[in-house]
Amino acid sequence: MSSTLSPTDFDSLEIQGQYSDINNRWDLPDSDWDNDSSSARLFERSRIKALAGEVRGGPLEVLRRLEEAGPKRVVESPSPLWEDLTF
Repeated sequence: MSSTLSPTDFDSLEIQGQYSDINNRWDLPDSDWDNDSSSARLFERSRIKALAGEVRGGPLEVLRRLEEAGPKRVVESPSPLWEDLTF
């Protein structure tokens, strides 16, 4: 009796191998999870500090910054809406 692999067996083995690689990637030692200087933690800390800086200025400060950064609209003389209509 010979042991041959069918195409579906090969696919199954390949998929199992791929999933085992994915699962191994997440099996980190506990010391790596508690690392205070990990890049993710540093990124989150900088993001929180940036958001806290916006809150300190208050909502009016945030609106002022948005107004300064936004596009400028120049209106020479506003005309009433009915002047544009023709009868």
